[in-house]
Amino acid sequence: PWGGFWRAPVLGNSNQLKNQELLSLVNSAFLIGILCIIALYHLVLYGQRRDDKTTLAFSFFCLVVMLRELITSHLIEKFGFGNSITGYHLFQTFEYMSMPLLITACGIFIKTMTPAFLFNLIMYIWCFGLGTILTLLPILTETLLFQKLLPIYQAHFFGGLLIGLIHLLLFSFRDNRVALWMSLAFIVLLTGTVNDILNAMLILDTGIYGPYAVLAFVLMQSSIISNKFSQAFLDVKHLVLKLKEQERSRTLFFHNTSHELRTPLNGIIGFLDLVKQKQYGDLTAQASNQIGKALNLAESLKIQINTILDLAKSKRGDLIQNNQKLSLTQLKAEADNLAEGLKLRQ
Repeated sequence: PWGGFWRAPVLGNSNQLKNQELLSLVNSAFLIGILCIIALYHLVLYGQRRDDKTTLAFSFFCLVVMLRELITSHLIEKFGFGNSITGYHLFQTFEYMSMPLLITACGIFIKTMTPAFLFNLIMYIWCFGLGTILTLLPILTETLLFQKLLPIYQAHFFGGLLIGLIHLLLFSFRDNRVALWMSLAFIVLLTGTVNDILNAMLILDTGIYGPYAVLAFVLMQSSIISNKFSQAFLDVKHLVLKLKEQERSRTLFFHNTSHELRTPLNGIIGFLDLVKQKQYGDLTAQASNQIGKALNLAESLKIQINTILDLAKSKRGDLIQNNQKLSLTQLKAEADNLAEGLKLRQ
């Protein structure tokens, strides 16, 4: 029941037609290879920064574009695959599925780059709602049926591009440079797509520029994402330098503070020790006992100051752990002496 030409016949010189077909296949193979490399590259970037979904969305977009180019270029058929009625139905199904899937991938990418509530709402309705129906339709219906819906597929495709372009232009008016460059890329893509469709309808005779427009679009978007990553790297580098400077200032503060505290404290401990040794005259038993308590508290304060200095070393990783036993009796005695001193002041 099936017959006729798969593609419209072209008349002309045999060698010239063969060269044109070879050039078209080479261009398609080159575009598919570039898309595959860019998709894998951004997938690796996503693996390094999983919190940034932009690279994952763009990788998905490149894979969908690659799939559509692989189907529409008939490159697979040159290797002997799909040259049958079943193959025709299969390729037609994938070709029609790729149109709404491409708009969905494009919408997800725009959403990750320039999120906005209204655009997200429209995207869910246009891409996930209508797009899902159009994606599943070729699987659930006969080829002749969904082929008759080509104007609907084209309207959905161009409608999605226009929605995305309008959203990006609105963001561009808010001095968003990312949206501005994305708008320019979308204009290039839209121009190339319209040109190819008008050529297919024999309204124009300017040649096929869709693959070149897609390549320019992908390269521009990749450049935008790479610039975004570069800026993020510079921000992280600046933050690291700032943290290092803060750490250096904090360490210097601890060191100076500890030095300024220990110097007079060592003098106090020295004088108290001289007094306790009766270098300045005899002491009563009670006075000697109280000076001994003051000396113990001063020694305890010196240990605390050394602990502050050790804390600064621990932040730099220079602190060596030294486990030692703690005398609870000595700890209780220091607490009693401190409490007694505070009570005497009152």
